[in-house]
Amino acid sequence: MKKAGRIDGRLASAGRAIGTGETIIAATALVHEEPVLTRNVEHFRRIDGLDVESY
Repeated sequence: MKKAGRIDGRLASAGRAIGTGETIIAATALVHEEPVLTRNVEHFRRIDGLDVESY
């Protein structure tokens, strides 16, 4: 949750917020070093270091 909060803060201050739920998903993926599988690639690509896969 701390990582999600930091990510959300950075995105919000840059005017690029993606929503709390998606931020938590992204932070979880980063912590576990796993990709995010999503159809919403645009939002998740805003997060540095996150591996995003589309279907």
